[in-house]
Amino acid sequence: MEFYLPCELLLEIFSYLDAFSLLQVAQVNKYWNAIASSDILWKKLCLKRLLFCDSVTLHLLGTETWKQFFLYQTWQEHTKSRAKPEDFTYKEIHVEPGIRGYACYVSGHGLRRIRQDRSVVCMVSSKAKISTWDIHEGVMTWESPEQPTYIKMLTTLPEMHIAVTEDIDQTIKLWDCHNRDALATNKLLFPCESLKAVFTKDGPIVLAGDITGDLYIFRVPDLHLISKVHVFQYGINKIYCSPQKKWVFLSKKHSLILPKVYLLSSLLRTSEFSAPVSTSLSFSLWKRAFWTPRREDRITLMSRCGPQNVTKFATFDMKLEEMGNQIIVKGSFAVFSTCRVEEDGVPFLPPRCKGDYGPYYQTLCDDVSIIRMMTNVPNPSFLMAYTLNIRS
Repeated sequence: MEFYLPCELLLEIFSYLDAFSLLQVAQVNKYWNAIASSDILWKKLCLKRLLFCDSVTLHLLGTETWKQFFLYQTWQEHTKSRAKPEDFTYKEIHVEPGIRGYACYVSGHGLRRIRQDRSVVCMVSSKAKISTWDIHEGVMTWESPEQPTYIKMLTTLPEMHIAVTEDIDQTIKLWDCHNRDALATNKLLFPCESLKAVFTKDGPIVLAGDITGDLYIFRVPDLHLISKVHVFQYGINKIYCSPQKKWVFLSKKHSLILPKVYLLSSLLRTSEFSAPVSTSLSFSLWKRAFWTPRREDRITLMSRCGPQNVTKFATFDMKLEEMGNQIIVKGSFAVFSTCRVEEDGVPFLPPRCKGDYGPYYQTLCDDVSIIRMMTNVPNPSFLMAYTLNIRS
């Protein structure tokens, strides 16, 4: 006589398993297979990797189940990790002369299974226009009208195929990269030094740091001001959000001004907090900051100084604590190490990317492509594009 645990109990037990273990228990019998394939379990695993899975549908993702999407994402990641130079197709994409060097991916970075191999990049031209380019086809897919003033800054929200710009008149504009007119505009009192668009649990937002040290947070798509906080005495030049957008790291170029980390929800839901929740990180002369991909509360800072090119690292863990009727955050010092870093050019790129092509602005990559913007003045500007040949 066979005995079966109730479906609800098995679901609870299986919810503690990782993907590999779920696939194993699914081999026991048809009953376990049906429960182990539940969308409830697999969507939970997807959310651990991709926060915005909570705000999209399976139809958008191009799959019938969350299990299919998770397995496809895993397969795609393994394909990338095993990629060799010969697995890329090289193409030079000639763009409008005078391109200013600002470029961001506006495609979904592998989010969608349908047309997952299509990388789209948004760029700013010297004629105060932005345009999008299909990297695989090498063609322009959209262009905005020429703006009254030059565009200084560009960021994108790939999950929504949206671009955000700021011009020299301190006007922020939001574009859907399909229509000629901007979706929304908002004018700041002072110029931006940093601009970032992110998808949070509270919805998509734009973060703008101006030259006076104020941080503005706007709602997408209407650019309604959610909050404003004074962070530094001087301008904010870097904005880094943690993987699940729980924290936001802010910094100033001045080497003696310590960077700060804010609890992002305290800036988005101001009615729930008496004041923004933040902490300063005691690590001066820093050059780079990196959030740990699978540790939402951990950030590592890097500094490089001295004739020996000595590189130092400091790792901090963010922790929320209650003090009276207030919530505070502490950045506890976790690890510190030093090493000497030898410069060895650009890390793994297909051979042509390392050639002597003259000046360039930046190298970008997403799940299926690598691009480098070349500005061989007076020759026409172009993109060096490498696209990964993904085989089903």
